Order: sequence, then structure tokens, then C-alpha cells
Amino acid sequence: MTITQLREEVDSYSMVEVSAGIINSHDRFLCLQKGPSKYHYLSNKWEFPGGKVEKGENPRDTIARELFEELNMDIEGKDVQFLCVTEHQYPDFHVVIHSFLISYDDPQFELTEHLSSKWCSLDNIGNLDWAEADRRIIVELERWFNGRR
Repeated sequence: MTITQLREEVDSYSMVEVSAGIINSHDRFLCLQKGPSKYHYLSNKWEFPGGKVEKGENPRDTIARELFEELNMDIEGKDVQFLCVTEHQYPDFHVVIHSFLISYDDPQFELTEHLSSKWCSLDNIGNLDWAEADRRIIVELERWFNGRR
């Protein structure tokens, strides 16, 4: 392998750090459907709301900012608990997701970036066509709630 090929390989690999908010209202979880994506394997898939952690930003602060930007949802004063950190290797990038469980009775929100939303129970949340990285969060979510029952 030449130096140029090695540089191209390293440059094509990127790691993305994100935060996800798992909004829990009366044992139902807010699920959002993505629109078209430059990565075909993410287009129209379901995900939990959230986004990229900015340089110097705490992942907990990221989720508050992202929920406000994506959903016009304010989580100030809400019960926010750390759930897990998961990772997934997509063909074009590696993602690390910091997930937070947010208890919120009857939240009000508006979709600004997603196609649609659904409230799902643990029993039917797995039936949606999820982005692969978010499937790992569902496993942790099920562990969390099954361990508390």
C-alpha cells in the first residue's frame, strides 16, 4: 500500500460522537423517521432524536440542545438519566452514541427535520425499520426496563 492509499483510507474513516434522547411518556417511547440521507442505508429509517456532540460539549448538554433544535422540545427540569453508550460501524463511519432516558409526561413537540413520529411501547418498538445503531439502544432500553420490573 502506498502512502497516498493509506492516507485516503484513513481520511475515508471517520468517527462521529452523538447523543440520543429516549423520551419516555407513560411507558411509550418517541420514535422518529429520518428523511432521505446521503447514506442510503439510513434513508427513511427510524431513530431516537439527537445529534452530534460539538467540540467541548458534554453529551448531556448535547441532548438538551438537539431536542430543542429538532423538536422545539425543552427538557429543562425533566428527569434525565444516563442509559448507555453504544457503538456501531457503518460502511462509511463509526458512531458512538451516548443515550439518555428522559421521563416527560405529555411532551409537546414539532417535527422540524423528520418525516414522522410514533409513540411505541417496548412490546412493539422493535417492529419499526430502525437505523442499525439505534437497534443497539433498544436492546439496552429493554434491559433497563426489564431489570426494573
